[in-house]
Amino acid sequence: MPAAATDLELKYDLIRWQRGDYKWESPSTVETRWKWRSSSADAGKPLPLLFPDYDLPVDLHDRAARVPVFPVTISAESGQWYTAGRFTTARVSASYDDGATWANVPTVNLGTKAIALVNNLKATSFVTLKVELTDTHGKSVTQTLNHFYGVVS
Repeated sequence: MPAAATDLELKYDLIRWQRGDYKWESPSTVETRWKWRSSSADAGKPLPLLFPDYDLPVDLHDRAARVPVFPVTISAESGQWYTAGRFTTARVSASYDDGATWANVPTVNLGTKAIALVNNLKATSFVTLKVELTDTHGKSVTQTLNHFYGVVS
């Protein structure tokens, strides 16, 4: 770790898995990127990571209604080793073509959670979401959830 403060990034990729008779259907893959600033003064300390958590009205097969305003509530856990600040930034983008193109999603930032208002009418089968959160301490996370949920007619 450098003595001077340095920008750091950690990337984690999760790929759909199957275990026994259970098959994880969505999301198919998740890419998470954490960014923070650190120096040698932080050596030995736990990483200050934000872990997004989602609440959305889907059925047992992770399918949502085809509606023009579909709420996805986003919060973030941080573990007992780091006390997250309020969200200073909460941006959400949706893709309806597996990430080839992205559309900004209207998002209400309430500080400790955000509500994205996704237009499910644009989806043919699945919605992919990209969520970007930054807290008051400057820690950030970007999470891309491919095929996050399906949309039914």
